[in-house]
Amino acid sequence: MRVQVLGAVRVWRDDHEVDEVDVGTPGRRALLTLLALAGGRPVGLQALIGALWDDHPPRSAVNVVHTHVKHLRRVLEPARGARDPARVLVTSGGGYALRLPDDALDLARFRALVREGAAFRGAGQHREAVTRLAAALRLWCGPPGGGVLSAHPAVTAAVGEWQAAVLALGEAALAADDAPAAVPLLAAAAADAPLDEAVHALLIRAHHAAGDRSAAAAAYQRVRVRLAEELGLDPGDQLRAAHAAVLGGPPPAPPRSTSVVPAQLPAGCPAFVGRDAALRALDAAVDEPTGGTAVVTLDGTAGVGKTALALRWAHRVADRFPDGQLFVDLRGFGPGSPLDPGDVLAGFIEALGLPASSAPVGTTARTGLFRSLLAGKRVLVVLDNARDDEQVRPLLPGAPGCAVVVTSRVRLPGLLVDGARAVGVALLDPAAGRALLAGRLGAARLAAEPDAADRVVAACAGLPLALAVAAARAADTPLADVVADLDEAGRLEALATDEPRSDIRAAFTASHRAVAPGAALLFDLLGLHPSPEVPQASAVALAGTGAAAGRRALRALVAARLLDDRCRGRFRLHDLLHDFSRERARDLPAAVADPALDRLLDHLLHSTRAAVRTLSPHTDDRPVPGPVPGADPVGFADRAAATAWLAAEQETLVASVELATSTGRDRTACEVAAAQRFWLDRRGSWDRMRAVGEAALAAAERVDDPWLRARCHRELMTAAMRLRDWPSGEHHLARARQLFQAADDPVGYAQVLVNGAQLRRKQGRVGEALDDARAGLDLLVRAGHRGQALALSLFGSLQFEAGEHAEALAAHERALALQRDLGYRFGEADTLLAMGIVRLSMGDHRGARRCHLRAAELFREVGDRFCEADSLLRLGDTARAEGDLAAARRLWSTSLHLLTELRNPLADTAHARLASLAGAHP
Repeated sequence: MRVQVLGAVRVWRDDHEVDEVDVGTPGRRALLTLLALAGGRPVGLQALIGALWDDHPPRSAVNVVHTHVKHLRRVLEPARGARDPARVLVTSGGGYALRLPDDALDLARFRALVREGAAFRGAGQHREAVTRLAAALRLWCGPPGGGVLSAHPAVTAAVGEWQAAVLALGEAALAADDAPAAVPLLAAAAADAPLDEAVHALLIRAHHAAGDRSAAAAAYQRVRVRLAEELGLDPGDQLRAAHAAVLGGPPPAPPRSTSVVPAQLPAGCPAFVGRDAALRALDAAVDEPTGGTAVVTLDGTAGVGKTALALRWAHRVADRFPDGQLFVDLRGFGPGSPLDPGDVLAGFIEALGLPASSAPVGTTARTGLFRSLLAGKRVLVVLDNARDDEQVRPLLPGAPGCAVVVTSRVRLPGLLVDGARAVGVALLDPAAGRALLAGRLGAARLAAEPDAADRVVAACAGLPLALAVAAARAADTPLADVVADLDEAGRLEALATDEPRSDIRAAFTASHRAVAPGAALLFDLLGLHPSPEVPQASAVALAGTGAAAGRRALRALVAARLLDDRCRGRFRLHDLLHDFSRERARDLPAAVADPALDRLLDHLLHSTRAAVRTLSPHTDDRPVPGPVPGADPVGFADRAAATAWLAAEQETLVASVELATSTGRDRTACEVAAAQRFWLDRRGSWDRMRAVGEAALAAAERVDDPWLRARCHRELMTAAMRLRDWPSGEHHLARARQLFQAADDPVGYAQVLVNGAQLRRKQGRVGEALDDARAGLDLLVRAGHRGQALALSLFGSLQFEAGEHAEALAAHERALALQRDLGYRFGEADTLLAMGIVRLSMGDHRGARRCHLRAAELFREVGDRFCEADSLLRLGDTARAEGDLAAARRLWSTSLHLLTELRNPLADTAHARLASLAGAHP
């Protein structure tokens, strides 16, 4: 069987051409052509769909491709059974590959003959080169696919290979003094490429060498006129030189190639550390047979050490590429403009032994010549600092045996679709960072200043460029002085240099300039966020452009390595990038920054309130104005989602109070603080609860709102009570009572009375606590407020402590009924805990166990770890009373573990319980 894709797509079987109808529709011919152009390498399904339908594939695209494949398999392997595996058009790598012997595919034969011609030409055997190249060009019946894929990059590249082969034939024929053999082919090529100066110049030289000066002059006039009429240009250097030769006598001697082995790799980094996994990934990518050039991309943020890694590996494997190593800094990011691929190719062609004048005009033609020169060779190409896929594609060799390593600050998705292997380059961990610093300064320096060394490593945040700059600073100054500069001037300023290539701020700025304006603005806005870790919803609120546009901007920042995609829906700026983002945020105009801050704080406030309402539907919260447009608060489907969100955002919520106060949003600060009080209390984060409450109180004082101040004092009283700071608790209790009375809020005043009863109960002042609880309960009952259920439960506990056990149990039962009617799970758990204590004291062990077990389950559900620990402690007491010492030890141990994590003083009680079992046997 033979397959033709050069020109019309045809298939021959047993020397009889299969009808074109059998080959199929234009889509099937295009699919077969794409697979042939890949040279046996797999082509991904999405790449096939993109080629067949551009940017607008139908919904049925996948099914259509499968149908095309099924039909083509019948054409290519008619004898294959339905259950037999395909051997020609195979499924591979998430797509398909065409596996044909070279002699069965015209494109493969064309390329093989071009490689042979290039090899003969490089060895100075020009007549043999002419023979091979002429045979190759006879196979060329037109662009691959016969026009069905004329705009596809792979077809364009193949046309470039043909143009390069034509030029190579012309040069070889001139060198062999056989110009007449080249004239017909060059004339045909000039007709197909009427504006390609290199082809026309070579045609003119061939006519001249063949002794036909009039034909040479006519060819010059034709292209001169066409350039002037269609492009408004005069002939270039190559055409003028060819014309001058026609006018001036005998043609110049053709350029002769010389055998050169390029070795362009720069020196590697002397203090290279770590990266073992990345080096292994590079080895694996090159060792794995692909049927073509192995391509690996190294991507990572600016300054992370991509070039150092590429050069380390390249030097290590250089002997595996005996035909040379090519290196170029593509200048994709940084000062100046990115290099044009055509200019890079001219340099590569010269490095491979041809004079610069022999490089054809146009990137496509140069790509073809470059690939021809590398045919049959083993050359390593390192393309450093690439800007995008389009800059890289023309620089990729086409034949097996070569390897390419591309470094870039951005992901290169087009190359990955084409089959490249991606290796991400991450920040160094602290141990590797310390090793890099030791490699620069010597282990003795670090041993002499260990603390300062650790602080420098931490300040540099695992970024090798930052560590290198810090090491340079420390070359003639103590590390302690470097630390002082980092602390005083700020990291970016302390690590600044006069050299743009080593200046961290300049490196980040270049990456920032490379992204789209919307993504760049979002990066600046992320500097307003109080944490370097940002959930998607908060980023979208900052952007204020809607969810879809916000997600696109986030993806662009991740692709540019300005943001890390930590896990689904959460992103992180590494520490130095966070500093850079905050610097840029400070320069934002108020007209941009102020609305973004309003959206972010409203997003956090209303999301927190929604989460708390999901966990505790009956938590009191005074209404607040609705969120500003674009704030888009998070909604929660269930308790688990609300708990997860609050746990993930706790640090941000605490910091957001300071963010609000520092930007003059005092009322918002009070509301954000109040919204998170429930969560901080339930998690046992009472130090933070106090800190947040104090910041909110200072804000409320500035607002001069008595009710806000009253609420802040009440929350601070609760925090002081949890922390057993009785004087502070009494102070805040007194102020809250006064302010709620001044605000004329009887319910708020009643709740403070109940809170005061809790405070005094904790101090053992049971009589005063009973009076406060009774007064608060009466006010809440008269107001019909649901808070009476909790107040009644507290009143029952105080009755128990006053020795009124039966009355206490009755109060708890009434409270429990109210809690269940309200659906208030925390209140139900709190009342069950108190009931269990009463039942245990009355000798009802079974009833006590049921109450405490259910209380522990409910506290666990609502996320109150302290009360869960308290319930387990009481459950252990019940087990001991029943004589089950093993169960008591297990329950007290679990309680102790939770209380120790919370750093709660009740841990001492749990420890004492366990100690009381010392020597006891279950």
